[in-house]
Amino acid sequence: MSMQARKVTAAAESQAESEIATHSKSSHVRVNTCKEVEAQAQRSLQLKNAEFFKEISHAQAEASSSYDIEMAKQNQRLVYENTRNLQVEANEQNIVADIAVERNQREKAGTSEAELMAQKNHATGIKIASAAQASKIRTIGTAEADVLLKQGEAEADAMESKAKAVSNRLFKEIYSQLL
Repeated sequence: MSMQARKVTAAAESQAESEIATHSKSSHVRVNTCKEVEAQAQRSLQLKNAEFFKEISHAQAEASSSYDIEMAKQNQRLVYENTRNLQVEANEQNIVADIAVERNQREKAGTSEAELMAQKNHATGIKIASAAQASKIRTIGTAEADVLLKQGEAEADAMESKAKAVSNRLFKEIYSQLL
C-alpha cells in the first residue's frame, strides 16, 4: 500500500473513532439524563405515596377517635342516668322510711287502725310511684344513650367513608400523574 492510502486510511479510522467517541459520549449523557428523570419520578412517587398514606392514616385515626369519644360520652351519660335513678330511689326510700317512723309513732300514741292503714297504703303508693318514676327515668336514659350511640356510629361511618373517598381520590391523582 502506498503512503497516501495509509494516510487516508488512518484519517478515516481517526475520524471514525472520533465519531464513535462522540456518539458514545452522547448516548451516555442521554442514558444518565434518563436515569436522573426516572430517579426524580421515583422520588416524587414515593413522596406522594407517603403523603397519601399519611392522609389515610390521619383520617382513619380521626374516625377511630371520634367513635371512642362518642362511646365515652354515651358511657358517661349511662352512668349519670344510673346515678340519678339511684338518687331518686334513695329519696323515695327515705320518704317511705319517714312515713313508717311516723306510723310507728302514731301506733304508739294510739292512733286508730284506719289511719294506720291509710298511711300504709299511702306509703305503698309512694313506693310504687317512686319505682315507676325510677323506671321511667331509666327508660328515658337508655333511649337517650341509644340515640347518642346511633349518632356516634353514624358520624364514625361518615368519617370512615370520607377517609375512603379521600384515599381513593389521592390514589387516582397519584397514578394519573404517573401515567
